[in-house]
Amino acid sequence: MAIVALKCPNCGALIPRESMNCEFCGASLILTPDKTTLTPQQTSSCPKCANPVASGSWFCAKCGEVLTEDVEHLKQIQKKAVFVQEDLRRKYPEACSLLKPEEFIYFLHHHKAFLVDEYYVATDKGLLVFNAHKKTSGYVPLSDIVAIGKIYNAGSAPFTHLFKVQTFKQTFTLGFGHDRDSLSNAMQFHRALHKAVNDYTLQKIDIRAIPRSLKIP
Repeated sequence: MAIVALKCPNCGALIPRESMNCEFCGASLILTPDKTTLTPQQTSSCPKCANPVASGSWFCAKCGEVLTEDVEHLKQIQKKAVFVQEDLRRKYPEACSLLKPEEFIYFLHHHKAFLVDEYYVATDKGLLVFNAHKKTSGYVPLSDIVAIGKIYNAGSAPFTHLFKVQTFKQTFTLGFGHDRDSLSNAMQFHRALHKAVNDYTLQKIDIRAIPRSLKIP
């Protein structure tokens, strides 16, 4: 049986439709009568920025103000968020060393094959394209990305599934192998890059990035 994911109205994360509490922000939710949307059980205002927040929220998704007295639980969430980012940097130091320490990684893709060793990294600041074999790299701020093309099938190795990223200065072609997982990898990175650009444009913070900077008492 497929799990239907719906967007949390408080933080925007995708969670199972049956969830009555968001695993990312703690919001208490109910399913609308038509079973197509989640809505907060109750709402109040953040005491710091006045942003509407759902009841049960551990923190404000806009300014990061801590709203729960369950500090230990929040510390565990923060510990996990920090670990995930640090683990990526430990596993892929060659590429991640080219990023600024404060950059939040949305998605990292590494493709290694014969004479091919490429990294694509989407962060909250930009897109990194790094060729470890040739020792060349390109970094584009999200503000310089003009368009993200559709995924298409090139039909030949080493890259079968590709899409183009147009910037003010040049166009990058990102390739994703030729095995059975390549299309899935391409789709995941495509979505992650779209989200990074949209969040930057709307001045939003990815909900996964907020716990890292929380000032927990």
